[in-house]
Amino acid sequence: MSLIPSKYLTLLKNRNFFNLTLINLFCQFSFAVLSLVLVSSSFDLTRNNFGVSAVILSFAVPAIVTVIFAGLAADIFDRKRIITYSVALMVLVTIGVVNALSSIFWMVVFSAIYHLLIPIFLPAISASYVQVIRKNQLLVANSIFTLTVIGGQGGGLMLGSIMQYYWGFKLPLLVSAASLIITLFITRLLPRLLPRKSSNLMMVPGAVKEIIIAILFVLHRKRIWFYLLFLGFIYGIFVFGATIGPGFFDEILGLPVRVSPVFVLPSVTLGLLTGMYFLYQNPSINEGTLIVLGSLAASLATLAVGLIMGSGIFEEFWLVLAVIFAMVVSFGAVIVSIAARTGLQKLVPHKYQGTVFAMMIIFSAIAATIASPSAAFLTVILGYINILILVGFLLLLVSLSIALLSFKWRF
Repeated sequence: MSLIPSKYLTLLKNRNFFNLTLINLFCQFSFAVLSLVLVSSSFDLTRNNFGVSAVILSFAVPAIVTVIFAGLAADIFDRKRIITYSVALMVLVTIGVVNALSSIFWMVVFSAIYHLLIPIFLPAISASYVQVIRKNQLLVANSIFTLTVIGGQGGGLMLGSIMQYYWGFKLPLLVSAASLIITLFITRLLPRLLPRKSSNLMMVPGAVKEIIIAILFVLHRKRIWFYLLFLGFIYGIFVFGATIGPGFFDEILGLPVRVSPVFVLPSVTLGLLTGMYFLYQNPSINEGTLIVLGSLAASLATLAVGLIMGSGIFEEFWLVLAVIFAMVVSFGAVIVSIAARTGLQKLVPHKYQGTVFAMMIIFSAIAATIASPSAAFLTVILGYINILILVGFLLLLVSLSIALLSFKWRF
């Protein structure tokens, strides 16, 4: 009896789907390693959350500039070429980051260039997944897609944290570049991935028309708006946590930035895998219920940790508490992400998949642009523990609101 369910094996036997999965795996690994090094080295260099916020803003702001046109390109041009060219440029930028680690300015510049390329890559590979499978395979495909993201990013974060702890920040970046180079060889195995043919789409008026049509399609569908806004909100919460995380572990728990990822990231990965297993065991639960469950898990964990630390009790167990907290929040986050992504793909026709996915990245980028500097400022005003309590209450209110909407809109 196979350990892998037959419906997963069937999809993975699809050669194009398998190659896209490998490409996504190696790229997610590379993204995670680079992001970890940029966040860790920025805090190590500046010793404050504003330096971390500057780097994280360089992750988010470029997406607002490029992603809508990148999504449109994914709906028009050969997605194989888009994936190949964007990855090739990422290799060059990663090598540039290696020589920029002593300057926060140049780290932000190279990070911004790198994150101009990620929004070009993501809509293309996301739309390519949908192109090579049947509609009734979407949920399984999304589970594999998310597992690939978890495996790539989880592996990248864990290996990156170990490498930076023992060998500093440069070696992880070189490994990140090598992972992207492997990806370039795999892209050669893909067929051409042309979404459609239209001669006037090469012209600016035709491109603008396509954007307007996709936006008008979304405007009249409140459930699509809900999924887009909620995914943006969740990403904003994630960025908020990433901004204050290094300082929280350094100042509250006494773990330096090179050490803390070794403790936290395995629990994050375990939480993500547990969430995936939960989804596999409960395929009949609808998207709205999954989003409520995931949000409640994250909100209650955040609120509980904030209240316990705020009261000063069990101080000798705070590190263990933080590790469990990271696992539970990750569990909730993966459930929410898969449910919302599946809901979007069910509602959006194939021809608009790239553009709507680009709109999702824009919402996420805007949320990150607000969340990261807010986290840095609120840390100065409220302190880390009070922030946990505030965010916990906010997430709890959001969870209850979603439960009401899910009942009213029947999703």
